[in-house]
Amino acid sequence: MLKEILKSGTAIFGTFVKVPAPQLIEVISHSGIGYVVVDQEHGALSFGETETLIRAANSMGLPAVVRIPEVTRSNVMHALDSGATGIMVPMVDTVQKAKEAIAESYYPPKGRRGLSKGHRSIAYGFRELKEYLNEADKSTLIIAQIENQEGVSIVDDLASIEGIDVLFVGPTDLSLSLDAEKNDNNTDETVESVMKKVCRAADKAGIQAGTLVNTEEKLENALNEGMRFILWGSDLGLLSKSTHDLKAILSKIN
Repeated sequence: MLKEILKSGTAIFGTFVKVPAPQLIEVISHSGIGYVVVDQEHGALSFGETETLIRAANSMGLPAVVRIPEVTRSNVMHALDSGATGIMVPMVDTVQKAKEAIAESYYPPKGRRGLSKGHRSIAYGFRELKEYLNEADKSTLIIAQIENQEGVSIVDDLASIEGIDVLFVGPTDLSLSLDAEKNDNNTDETVESVMKKVCRAADKAGIQAGTLVNTEEKLENALNEGMRFILWGSDLGLLSKSTHDLKAILSKIN
């Protein structure tokens, strides 16, 4: 269970999936990653395509999280009903947004998620209801993305909300929000200071922190800071890297 692994303090690595091709998940699964995040925010994925990708991940023994585009009842419900182990919520910059995500993710009395026996996560009604509800309550993972100045300013408040499991630093949007990219000398230092703040808040609250990396150096830095929920790029990013490598090889020939 992904949530239990994180509670133990073990680092776990995943990648974003943006393309509606289950074959890509099958290939990526052989890399040694421990989960995937199906990206509805920046990936052009329908509810049906998202469920297919979750099914592909599960078939390879990988749990799947869904990054929803925004907190709505339908976005959260479809992700979890399709078998996602949790949701990632972008641009969490208010306590209210975090609480809304929690409320939509959990069944009563903890939340207000609607119950149906005709969806994938309950095996289309073949799972015993009490067992299913108990497991859903224990396993649902909620990841709050810290991506702007507003989110950074309330990071301690977000960390203390019961139901938030991971504070995830989105370095690209954070850099833009902090206006750090206008000064190349300070970009890394500014984001790094925020990462330290987020890690301190998470550690104080007894939850985990995470971020996105795409180099071994950034990975090592994240681990050294204490981050345990780490994403390495995306399916498109991995493909783009291979394509750039091929382009460099071919340019020497042509």
